[in-house]
Amino acid sequence: MYHDMLYFMFVTLSTVGFGDICPQTDIGKALFVAAWLIMIIVLQKQVSEYSKVSSLTSEYSQRNYPKTNSEVKHILLLGDGQPDAIDYFLKECFHADHGATETDVVIMRSEPPSDDFN
Repeated sequence: MYHDMLYFMFVTLSTVGFGDICPQTDIGKALFVAAWLIMIIVLQKQVSEYSKVSSLTSEYSQRNYPKTNSEVKHILLLGDGQPDAIDYFLKECFHADHGATETDVVIMRSEPPSDDFN
């Protein structure tokens, strides 16, 4: 019974509408209409939220970052480290002895960078 209801809702919401299964009782029909309305409202809100989030870009993002190249090496620094600690890390990381000169660094912080950090 439960699987039939899920199948019926999926077929109806996807606008295929095979018609092989349908609610028989008045309670079943009312429950389907209520579930259908809730799904339409939830789906619309979720699509709206997704489009809002996917359109966000950072003012620090790079437009021409080579996202498709699997050979691009990068370092991801997370957290609010002190500028001198990050400076020391980057100088050590990009020292000629380590060979990391072709590595991109992405720094993610919870707040915009200060003047000292820049």
